[in-house]
Amino acid sequence: MVPIATLLLLLLHVTGPSLGFENLCPANEDLDPCYCVSDGKTIRVDCMQVTDAQEVHKALQSVKGIKRVFIDFLRARLDAVPSDLFQGLHISKLSFTNCKLKTLGDEGRSALEGLEDIIEVRGRN
Repeated sequence: MVPIATLLLLLLHVTGPSLGFENLCPANEDLDPCYCVSDGKTIRVDCMQVTDAQEVHKALQSVKGIKRVFIDFLRARLDAVPSDLFQGLHISKLSFTNCKLKTLGDEGRSALEGLEDIIEVRGRN
């Protein structure tokens, strides 16, 4: 089941241009396997059921330079989340929901390095 917030953001994505919202999302093919919605001020990147950290890394590089990025991992199964996964991104919120992660960063380094100023980090199971 898709969360209500995701449905609302998808609705804004579809109706946004008619309401004068600018779509800040990169091209869909650049974000694959994730997807994005924008309200004209911020973007939300949802990575659902992802299993390849390298694909996620490539997708997230496409949002570099965009301010106010919310990244939501839903039911992801990643063996290792590399320590540079979020490097250089302007993340305002990061969420892991019902995910299975074996490691969060490389040996001696956290994948959350550089996100000390993040507004909110949330994890739920």
